[in-house]
Amino acid sequence: MIALLMVTYNPDLYELKKTLLSIFDQVDYLLVVDNSELDFEGDVQGVVSSCCRNTVYISSGGNVGIAKAQNIGLKIISH
Repeated sequence: MIALLMVTYNPDLYELKKTLLSIFDQVDYLLVVDNSELDFEGDVQGVVSSCCRNTVYISSGGNVGIAKAQNIGLKIISH
């Protein structure tokens, strides 16, 4: 299985969708850990859930830093 972990922080939604669509066929599982500010996360979740199958969205609850966000994602992928 090829899994991709992507951490986002207040991304440009158009670019996020374009990126997800460009890599989607290359992986079996895509996990997006969103480090965005709380008022922005619904928009990111909408883009992630609407564009690809086998894609999981996780909110980190705000900016927890890239290392912690990666650790959150790695725990999920490894189980």
